[in-house]
Amino acid sequence: MFVPYLYILKLLLYITNSKYRDIVLILFSNEQEVKMLKGIQYFVQAFGWLGHPSIRRYVWISAFISILLFFGLAVSVVRVSDWFSELLSGWIPWDWAGESTLYQWLLHVMSFIILLGTFKYIVLIITGPLMSLISEKLENELSTQKTGRKVPGFFAGMTRGVAVNLVNVTKEMVYTIILFMLGFIPGLAIITTPLIFIIQGYFAGYGLMDFYLERYFSYGDSNKVVGREKIFAVTTGVIFVLIFSIPVIGMILAPVLGTISSTLYFAKGRVIDEYTDL
Repeated sequence: MFVPYLYILKLLLYITNSKYRDIVLILFSNEQEVKMLKGIQYFVQAFGWLGHPSIRRYVWISAFISILLFFGLAVSVVRVSDWFSELLSGWIPWDWAGESTLYQWLLHVMSFIILLGTFKYIVLIITGPLMSLISEKLENELSTQKTGRKVPGFFAGMTRGVAVNLVNVTKEMVYTIILFMLGFIPGLAIITTPLIFIIQGYFAGYGLMDFYLERYFSYGDSNKVVGREKIFAVTTGVIFVLIFSIPVIGMILAPVLGTISSTLYFAKGRVIDEYTDL
């Protein structure tokens, strides 16, 4: 019972920049745990950057695009979810599942989650060029001199964004559906449910981190960086998914906050210096 309270205390001290933070980290943290705490810390700090003059106008443009997308995607989710739940039910090999009201309800919920997961990538693809600009502007604000690293051109950035997010959404959906079906085996749902959430967080975090990494690495090298920073990717992605799930306001804020958080992590924390060998 005591351990969770230590984690809560440590988290509060860390994100509030307490003078005792370093002591707490030395006593109770390991490297991966520090990355998780930084993921939370930088997401909290991201709210303070929303009104910064250098990125404010891009935030407003992103908000306008996200509002339009929300209404279009909301209608699509409602119309497609019933069809998709019927499709999933045909893949479940257990006859008793089709007769269970609980499992039918879970099927509809899972269909909604899968579709929502797909649509968050649509948002990341469409707003991608703006997120890249926000990341670049923020990095220049954090640096004493211009980085010299320019965002890719609109079409180049869009092409990479489509490629990255198509791969991510495909992997995420495959893993999610497999875990979801395994969850119908009695007793396994308690394991598969958090795994689904972690997988969604990882791939969403990957997409957000790539808005920064695209200025430094090829797609293949970005894979290596995210693989080494998987704890941060999961932490950032899980917070992103939680905020994205909030109607309207979530779709507006989540991509921007996630992009700012990832940029703060690499630029402010100088994490990028660790990958000069790639």
